[in-house]
This record gives sequence, structure tokens and C-alpha cells, in this order.
Amino acid sequence: MNRLLNLDENRSVHTTSEVQGRRHICNCALISPANSMKTIAFRAPSLSTISLAELSEAQKSEIVEHLCSYTEDILLCARDGRALAIIPSLYPSSSLCVALEFDEERFTVGELLRLIECEECPRIFRVSKHVTVTPARMTPILQRKGTEFFSLAREIEGIFCRLGTLSADVDEATEELCMRAQKFAYFVGCPIERINVLDNESCVLTDLPLYSAFLLSTFILARAYAPSRSARLDLRPMSSAAEVCVIFESDEPLELNDAILEWERLSSERNMLFGCEMRDGEYRITFHPLRRDWSYLGLKQDTQTI
Repeated sequence: MNRLLNLDENRSVHTTSEVQGRRHICNCALISPANSMKTIAFRAPSLSTISLAELSEAQKSEIVEHLCSYTEDILLCARDGRALAIIPSLYPSSSLCVALEFDEERFTVGELLRLIECEECPRIFRVSKHVTVTPARMTPILQRKGTEFFSLAREIEGIFCRLGTLSADVDEATEELCMRAQKFAYFVGCPIERINVLDNESCVLTDLPLYSAFLLSTFILARAYAPSRSARLDLRPMSSAAEVCVIFESDEPLELNDAILEWERLSSERNMLFGCEMRDGEYRITFHPLRRDWSYLGLKQDTQTI
């Protein structure tokens, strides 16, 4: 049985105007370290670009080492005088990472180094060994700016850190998937017009980092290309994992978009369902984030042959 969630009636969901009108204090990019640090999707002003390809080889090596270290600490780096925050939690599953770039006119590297030392800031940051800037002095102006940064840090902690597994309870799992989608929509600035849950079955095997990375990239696409800057969402249980479909209009073809091509590649490598089709003037981008542990299966087969 289908369940249409009316998001306007959910007190925890921001209104469309709040989502589209929120103040962003940093730019956001989804990066492919395996593809020379290529940016596959980004949320930034139209004239801005976010790229890690120009970092030094030493910085790139440090980032890759950090991504592979099984830590959820966010690595604070610097590029051309701007602070960069590298979020690793999506990487093990998706081979993608999130990079946040701060405008030096709002937050200098030194100011962020001082703010992450404050008690109000969640303990989620680690400073790159290549950052040589000293922390700024705490001033009344920086204290006022810190309130905005601490709010962002708590938001980042809530959606990117401690990604575990879903509850075996069907309703709790569905609620978690919907709430996670709403949080990413607010983070990106792309309202969800509605969430349609198709069938009330278990989604316990949904890979949350993969699910999150897919939502982040598709909401960025919808924000950039949909005339309404919004999207709709379908969730369908399949093989105990949620097949997710993000739907939005676009005036431009997206089949050769970097994000679409990257998800086609990743899905093919992991033997996962992925599709991008235009139907009735709308793009329907579908993904099934079910990880099968092929290495474990192979290990069992090797053991049986001994």
C-alpha cells in the first residue's frame, strides 16, 4: 500500500521558503578521489567552482589516507587561502567524499582553527598537517560568527557522522529514511515536494552512506536544473533495501552530466541498480543502495575449498 507523506504537516520539516532561503556559509561539493579528485556535483554560486584537483600531491595523498583510515573526523585543510573541510563518512561505501569550502571573507582559516577549539563546537574536526596558519584571536565579532558556524557543525554531525544501520522495525526504518532525506534537502537547499513510500516492508539492508551520497548528488542536481529548485521522492522496498527515486524537471539534458556518469560507473562496479530516464518532462533518477559483501562471499568459498 502506498503512503504519501505530507511534509507540511510534519513539525520537524522546514517549509519550502525556509529551505530555499536558508543562508549557506560554505559551498559544498561531492568529490571522486578515484577520478583525480574530480568534482561531480557542487552547490555554489553560479560563478564559483570547487576543485581539489589543484591541491599538491602531498595534500591529495593526505586526503586519500584520511578517507581510508576508518575515521569519521572531518579533515580541515586549506586551498588558496580558503578553508576546506573533507568529510570521509560517505567514502568507504560510495568511493565519494564531501568537501566544504569556506569563503575567506566570512571565515578565514585562522578563524575556523580557533572556532573548532571552542567547547560549543562538536569534536568532529582534525587539522591537516599541511595547515601552517595559527588560530585567530577570539574577538566579539568572531564570537558572533561562531554561533553560525557551530550551528552548521551540529548539522554536519547530524547528517554525516555515525551512520549506522537501520532498525529492523519497518516503521522506524521508513521514518529514518524519510527524515534523512529531509535533512539533506535542507542542507542542499532543495525542498522535497512530497515523499511517496511504496509498500510497507523492511528496508533494513539499505546502505545509509550510499543512500546519503545519492541523495546529496541528486538534490544538488535538482537545485541546479529544476525550474522550481525542488524534487519529489519515491521509496520502494526491494530485497530488504530501499530503492530510491528522485524526480524533478530539467530544461537541460542530464544523461552526460558528471554526477550521472559517476553513479552509472559506481553502480556497475558494485552490481547495483541505477537508472536515469526522462518521462513526461521529468527526470527520474533511481538507485538501489544494497551492498552485497562479495569479498565475504569469496572468502567463504575459498574456505570451503580448503
